[in-house]
Amino acid sequence: MGCSEGDTMVEACDADGNDRVFTCDAEGNFVQTDTVYGCTVQSEPGAGTRVCPGETFTRSCWPIAGGRARVDWECNGTSAPAGGGFTIVDEDYCTATTGPEAGMNFCPGEVIARNNCPANRSYFICPEDAEDGTAFASDTVLDCNIDGGMWEPLHRGVEMRRWVEDGHRFRAVRIDLCDVSLRVGATESEDRGERTSVWAGANDMLAAVNGGFYETDGSYAPDGCFAVGGGVEWPDSGDGPLRSFLALGEDQVGVTFAAFVLEDGDPAWTFAEEAVCGSAVVVAAGVGQPNGNPNPDARTGAGFSIDGNTMYMLTADEAGGSVPVTMEEFGQYFAAIEGVDFAISLDGGGSTTMWARGWGVVNTPSDGSERVVSNHLGVYIEGGLEGRHCSD
Repeated sequence: MGCSEGDTMVEACDADGNDRVFTCDAEGNFVQTDTVYGCTVQSEPGAGTRVCPGETFTRSCWPIAGGRARVDWECNGTSAPAGGGFTIVDEDYCTATTGPEAGMNFCPGEVIARNNCPANRSYFICPEDAEDGTAFASDTVLDCNIDGGMWEPLHRGVEMRRWVEDGHRFRAVRIDLCDVSLRVGATESEDRGERTSVWAGANDMLAAVNGGFYETDGSYAPDGCFAVGGGVEWPDSGDGPLRSFLALGEDQVGVTFAAFVLEDGDPAWTFAEEAVCGSAVVVAAGVGQPNGNPNPDARTGAGFSIDGNTMYMLTADEAGGSVPVTMEEFGQYFAAIEGVDFAISLDGGGSTTMWARGWGVVNTPSDGSERVVSNHLGVYIEGGLEGRHCSD
């Protein structure tokens, strides 16, 4: 097809994230005369992502003056091969007007809780359609019985439930792994040997539990356990025949049975970016599993829905007047939570701890105080483009 000399045509957003400019020559043919280079995201999450000139890149939750917001950056194209830079074109957030958070900015999905007891407990959420300084919306109102068994929001996609059943006291957290602002993290090797509350607070978690089994010689080395944090396997990690493990990575999650032993370099598990170990699979195919540990004790566990898009963490207390559970009973109660299809037990007894932002430690550790443990598992606001572990 011919063209008139001097006409221009732009091929937008090629495979390298650039615009290519063509000009019609004297023979009536388009020839490339210029390139408008796109932008490369420099920071995590999404470092290395290529954005074309004029297109936007969004963080679902990102630090701004006075707090955090959902931020849109537009790529400024440039003729320089090094690429262009980004300009903020939109910030969406809610601004708290009362209480200790007054004047602070929050991302869509973040929750503020108000303890109005003895009347009620109220929760307010920054709506998904928030714009500049949008008001919080009422999300949930619960009575003051914290063991009432109702799911209470910690963030969009993260809920906590506290209840007592048959004399056992349970604490559960449910996590939507497809929520764009969430990511699950496990302890990195250099951060081993901390209390769950200390690790969770330092890493700005929404909720967390203690992790896997470890040597008690002061090294906090995994005891026959696979351990990965921040995408790096611990140097003294090693899966043994008595340990199950739970792992998460990009677009994938998984649980192993105790009889499975991970071989070095096993390609089926190279996706693992975060992993903690356990002693047994307590729920399989939605059914609580029998096992050989009949001793009642405090328990911690974690698991997934069958599609891998929802994660659950559960503790059962041995303290505060509650009745401890056997491993088999723990699996039965875990399986009774709607949506749980696979779960393993983590380290229990005096190690059992669940922490939630705004509430602190929500169970009662059976040692009478919180124990220092090897590693941990928690959920935090990452602010990426999509749910990191979502298989959809």
